[in-house]
Amino acid sequence: MGRFLPDNNLNYPVLIELPRGTGSGFFLNWKGEAMYLVTAHHVLFVRNQVDNVFGLIAEKVKLTAYDENDTLSVKKTVLEVDLTKAEIQKSEKADIVLVKLGVLSEMGAGMSNCKYMPYVSVVSKLGKLTVVTEETLKMFADVLVSNEVVVIGYPSSLSNKNPGVLEYDKPLLRRGSVAGKNVSNRTIILDCPVYFGNSGGLAIEAEEIAPGQRKFSVIGVVTKYVPFVEEMYSRQNQYTNHNVENSGYSIVVPADEILDLIGKSGDADNTMKAA
Repeated sequence: MGRFLPDNNLNYPVLIELPRGTGSGFFLNWKGEAMYLVTAHHVLFVRNQVDNVFGLIAEKVKLTAYDENDTLSVKKTVLEVDLTKAEIQKSEKADIVLVKLGVLSEMGAGMSNCKYMPYVSVVSKLGKLTVVTEETLKMFADVLVSNEVVVIGYPSSLSNKNPGVLEYDKPLLRRGSVAGKNVSNRTIILDCPVYFGNSGGLAIEAEEIAPGQRKFSVIGVVTKYVPFVEEMYSRQNQYTNHNVENSGYSIVVPADEILDLIGKSGDADNTMKAA
């Protein structure tokens, strides 16, 4: 018997490295026309407490991705992106952004060639990038509660006081289920814990379409964990302590938001040159 996920699905996640921390993301091949980095908004942007305006966390980021035919081995492509010059589509209501990395052209036999944008530098390139295609995306209305789900990303905050336990340049998986859907917020709730570093990574739903046959779909972008707040009250001193823990549930922004951003890519309110 083979593994639960198709081999190339393991190579979907992209490691996003910033001067102070990391995040996760994935590459999207949109109809053979353009390639984007998809990640969570808060991975690249932070709110300025003085003027309440979002600004870039860093001017440049490094992206590391594994070769499609080399399952989490040594063949990696490393890109550096100057975010101050990048074309970035951002949602006004959801924690998600798209960074345009290049323009695609067909080479035949299902192959595409990517002409990178001027603000993208190829640090090293080995093999073929693993990309999500539009056919792999599954819309919010079609996501099925109770189905199995796999979250893949780079939870770099784990074991940070015990180096050597994990290889931080290789992604980790968490397997759970679609626990529910928040229709009013248009978010998906997973019974799957995530940690700092997982933000921006992808969630893959497994749908059984026939006995022993599964269809795997990217249902969205991991944005945060659901906290459990424990209150402890001191009757003697009359104060309350709050202890915040990871509940084991996580929130995913659905793939619909990706399509909305691409559809609005010509809208000046959503496409910007990052300041």
